[in-house]
Amino acid sequence: MSGIPGLKERLEGRRVTSFTGGSLTLDDGSVVTLYPSYEGCSCVETEGTWVEGDSVDAIITDVSIEVTNDNTERYVDYDADPVGHYSAAVIKVLHDNHVIAQGSCRATDGNDGHYVSVMSLKVVSVERGEFQIPVMYAGDPVDPSEYMDAS
Repeated sequence: MSGIPGLKERLEGRRVTSFTGGSLTLDDGSVVTLYPSYEGCSCVETEGTWVEGDSVDAIITDVSIEVTNDNTERYVDYDADPVGHYSAAVIKVLHDNHVIAQGSCRATDGNDGHYVSVMSLKVVSVERGEFQIPVMYAGDPVDPSEYMDAS
Protein backbone atom coordinates (compact mmCIF):
# COMPACT_ATOMS: atom_id res chain seq x y z
CA MET A 1 0.00 0.00 0.00
CA SER A 2 3.00 2.29 -0.35
CA GLY A 3 3.40 3.07 3.36
CA ILE A 4 0.49 5.44 3.90
CA PRO A 5 -0.74 4.85 7.44
CA GLY A 6 -4.47 5.28 7.88
CA LEU A 7 -5.54 5.28 4.23
CA LYS A 8 -6.08 1.55 3.75
CA GLU A 9 -7.89 1.34 7.09
CA ARG A 10 -10.35 4.03 5.98
CA LEU A 11 -11.19 2.30 2.69
CA GLU A 12 -10.77 -1.43 3.33
CA GLY A 13 -14.07 -3.35 3.48
CA ARG A 14 -16.08 -0.55 1.82
CA ARG A 15 -17.70 -0.49 -1.64
CA VAL A 16 -17.62 2.35 -4.16
CA THR A 17 -21.22 3.45 -4.82
CA SER A 18 -20.62 6.36 -7.22
CA PHE A 19 -17.94 8.07 -9.28
CA THR A 20 -17.48 11.65 -10.37
CA GLY A 21 -14.37 13.04 -12.03
CA GLY A 22 -12.80 14.19 -8.78
CA SER A 23 -14.35 11.97 -6.13
CA LEU A 24 -15.57 8.52 -5.12
CA THR A 25 -18.47 7.92 -2.74
CA LEU A 26 -18.35 4.81 -0.58
CA ASP A 27 -21.19 2.75 0.87
CA ASP A 28 -20.79 4.30 4.35
CA GLY A 29 -21.15 7.82 2.91
CA SER A 30 -17.41 8.57 2.93
CA VAL A 31 -16.19 10.72 0.05
CA VAL A 32 -12.67 10.24 -1.37
CA THR A 33 -11.45 13.31 -3.24
CA LEU A 34 -8.36 14.20 -5.27
CA TYR A 35 -7.64 17.91 -4.93
CA PRO A 36 -4.85 20.48 -5.23
CA SER A 37 -3.95 21.24 -1.61
CA TYR A 38 -1.44 23.91 -2.60
CA GLU A 39 -0.70 25.90 -5.76
CA GLY A 40 2.08 28.44 -5.24
CA CYS A 41 1.21 30.49 -8.34
CA SER A 42 -1.43 30.70 -11.04
CA CYS A 43 1.21 29.34 -13.46
CA VAL A 44 1.27 25.86 -11.87
CA GLU A 45 -1.18 23.10 -12.75
CA THR A 46 -2.56 20.33 -10.58
CA GLU A 47 -5.22 17.89 -11.66
CA GLY A 48 -6.65 14.61 -10.50
CA THR A 49 -9.47 12.42 -11.79
CA TRP A 50 -11.01 9.05 -10.93
CA VAL A 51 -12.10 6.48 -13.49
CA GLU A 52 -13.95 3.20 -13.00
CA GLY A 53 -11.91 0.02 -13.09
CA ASP A 54 -12.81 -3.44 -14.30
CA SER A 55 -14.31 -4.71 -11.00
CA VAL A 56 -16.59 -1.91 -9.87
CA ASP A 57 -19.03 -3.85 -7.66
CA ALA A 58 -16.52 -5.32 -5.21
CA ILE A 59 -15.26 -4.79 -1.67
CA ILE A 60 -12.05 -2.74 -1.33
CA THR A 61 -9.18 -4.92 -0.11
CA ASP A 62 -6.19 -2.65 -0.79
CA VAL A 63 -5.02 0.76 -1.97
CA SER A 64 -1.78 1.52 -3.78
CA ILE A 65 -0.11 4.76 -4.79
CA GLU A 66 2.62 4.70 -7.41
CA VAL A 67 4.54 7.83 -8.34
CA THR A 68 5.09 7.49 -12.09
CA ASN A 69 7.23 10.61 -12.45
CA ASP A 70 9.10 12.03 -9.51
CA ASN A 71 9.57 15.72 -10.34
CA THR A 72 12.59 15.07 -12.58
CA GLU A 73 11.18 15.36 -16.12
CA ARG A 74 10.67 18.71 -17.80
CA TYR A 75 7.35 19.67 -19.35
CA VAL A 76 6.81 21.98 -22.28
CA ASP A 77 4.52 24.98 -22.71
CA TYR A 78 2.67 26.14 -25.82
CA ASP A 79 5.86 27.31 -27.56
CA ALA A 80 7.62 23.95 -27.08
CA ASP A 81 10.06 25.50 -24.58
CA PRO A 82 10.85 23.56 -21.41
CA VAL A 83 9.27 25.56 -18.59
CA GLY A 84 9.42 23.42 -15.48
CA HIS A 85 9.15 19.99 -13.92
CA TYR A 86 6.16 17.80 -13.30
CA SER A 87 5.17 14.88 -11.12
CA ALA A 88 2.56 12.24 -11.78
CA ALA A 89 1.01 9.45 -9.72
CA VAL A 90 -1.55 6.66 -10.05
CA ILE A 91 -3.78 5.65 -7.14
CA LYS A 92 -5.44 2.24 -7.39
CA VAL A 93 -8.37 1.12 -5.24
CA LEU A 94 -8.32 -2.67 -5.46
CA HIS A 95 -10.30 -5.83 -4.80
CA ASP A 96 -7.60 -8.49 -4.66
CA ASN A 97 -5.61 -7.60 -7.82
CA HIS A 98 -8.57 -6.12 -9.71
CA VAL A 99 -8.92 -2.36 -10.07
CA ILE A 100 -12.19 -0.93 -8.71
CA ALA A 101 -11.17 2.69 -9.31
CA GLN A 102 -8.04 4.43 -10.51
CA GLY A 103 -7.03 8.00 -9.81
CA SER A 104 -4.56 9.83 -12.02
CA CYS A 105 -2.76 12.88 -10.64
CA ARG A 106 -0.41 15.43 -12.14
CA ALA A 107 1.31 18.53 -10.73
CA THR A 108 3.70 21.10 -12.26
CA ASP A 109 6.04 23.62 -10.69
CA GLY A 110 5.38 26.43 -13.19
CA ASN A 111 7.49 29.29 -14.52
CA ASP A 112 10.68 27.28 -15.03
CA GLY A 113 10.49 25.57 -11.67
CA HIS A 114 10.14 28.54 -9.34
CA TYR A 115 6.93 27.41 -7.59
CA VAL A 116 5.44 24.42 -5.79
CA SER A 117 2.17 22.56 -6.25
CA VAL A 118 0.84 19.65 -4.18
CA MET A 119 -1.85 17.13 -5.15
CA SER A 120 -3.58 15.45 -2.21
CA LEU A 121 -6.18 12.85 -1.37
CA LYS A 122 -8.86 13.47 1.24
CA VAL A 123 -11.31 11.03 2.82
CA VAL A 124 -14.27 12.60 4.63
CA SER A 125 -16.36 10.25 6.76
CA VAL A 126 -19.27 11.06 9.06
CA GLU A 127 -18.12 8.32 11.43
CA ARG A 128 -14.35 8.85 11.38
CA GLY A 129 -13.85 12.50 10.46
CA GLU A 130 -11.41 13.79 7.86
CA PHE A 131 -8.16 12.20 6.69
CA GLN A 132 -5.78 13.97 4.26
CA ILE A 133 -2.59 12.77 2.65
CA PRO A 134 -0.35 14.48 0.07
CA VAL A 135 0.05 12.16 -2.93
CA MET A 136 2.86 14.00 -4.69
CA TYR A 137 4.27 17.44 -5.44
CA ALA A 138 6.15 19.35 -8.09
CA GLY A 139 8.75 22.00 -7.35
CA ASP A 140 11.66 22.42 -4.99
CA PRO A 141 12.02 19.55 -2.53
CA VAL A 142 9.47 20.16 0.22
CA ASP A 143 7.58 18.35 2.91
CA PRO A 144 4.19 18.22 1.15
CA SER A 145 2.35 17.87 4.46
CA GLU A 146 3.31 21.49 5.20
CA TYR A 147 1.11 22.49 2.27
CA MET A 148 -2.12 20.85 3.42
CA ASP A 149 -5.14 23.12 3.68
CA ALA A 150 -8.69 22.84 4.86
CA SER A 151 -10.21 22.47 1.37
